[in-house]
Amino acid sequence: KKIDSARIILTDTFYKPISGYVFTVDSTKTKITFSYNWKEEKQFRVIIPKDAVADTNNVGLLKSDTLKFITKKETDYGSLRLRFVNIDISKKPVLQFMQQDKIIEAVPLTRNEFNRKLIKPGDYEISILFDTNGNGIWDAGSYKLKRQPEIVQQVPKKVVVKANWENEVTINL
Repeated sequence: KKIDSARIILTDTFYKPISGYVFTVDSTKTKITFSYNWKEEKQFRVIIPKDAVADTNNVGLLKSDTLKFITKKETDYGSLRLRFVNIDISKKPVLQFMQQDKIIEAVPLTRNEFNRKLIKPGDYEISILFDTNGNGIWDAGSYKLKRQPEIVQQVPKKVVVKANWENEVTINL
């Protein structure tokens, strides 16, 4: 229910506060993100004072908490280049990465190629949502409004991202 971002502090291993990061909270208030120019294999700490967060019953932490983490090397991630053949960009396609029937990430496509570095290694199922209303999520149809549901096209083969690899896949729709 409550997250006081001004009280949550990012520090180095000596508890020296770090500046220049951006702190964001997702719309469900379940995930926080620190955007920063991370260096490889460096240790950081996140200090969360006990009164900085509260749940829907207004219950906060019993005591302050410190989370320790180490950044990974760039070689721990893979890069991915997807080329789409016969994709209609005018239908506002959204590329969906899924693992175990859960959408990990959804990215609107503005051209027939997707290119990204620093992707967590793993097997990903891919689908294309043709988002006719442009809201970024799948919408069911409505019999009353005589509107069909938005089309989601599954890509038949999984995409495998390997660490320290440049993974390239051509997908024919």
